[in-house]
Amino acid sequence: MNAGESPRRLPRRWRRLLRLLRSAAVGAGVGWVLFSYVAQVFRIEGESMSPSLRPGERVVVDKLGFRLGTIERGDVLVFRLPGDEQATMVKRVVGLPGETVQFEGNEITVMPSAPMGPEARSVFVEDGHFFVAGDNRPRSSDSRRFGLLAEDAVIGRAVFRVAPPGRIRPAPQ
Repeated sequence: MNAGESPRRLPRRWRRLLRLLRSAAVGAGVGWVLFSYVAQVFRIEGESMSPSLRPGERVVVDKLGFRLGTIERGDVLVFRLPGDEQATMVKRVVGLPGETVQFEGNEITVMPSAPMGPEARSVFVEDGHFFVAGDNRPRSSDSRRFGLLAEDAVIGRAVFRVAPPGRIRPAPQ
């Protein structure tokens, strides 16, 4: 190149392709951050949350907001299954830290103090843990089976049902 000559520019179609690739990379990066830290879509498996959430439905899970606030009774949580970090489950919070949850068969009672009744099983919910159960108690594997849910196993709170199209609405609370 001689002095005074401008550098040769890429043909227009290559410049367009580079802009498209740059936009795709930025979009992929933003998507990764959103799905890693803010929200994620999960598919409902099984009937443990029926009729509130049915098999095959998809829910958006808020992965950030619940960490900024508190988990409350009635919240629907998606979490890693205790003992199997690859498996996820969705259940409703029934018992909060400091409460005693008494259960007999499919009946669950929450008490602010010590358990009553000789036939029922009970568990005290420790700090940093929750007692969770499916809405369809007879078909739910929940805290009655696997014990208390540790707060650090929680992925997020279900906030919106996005599929199927006829059932799009806020997640059941």
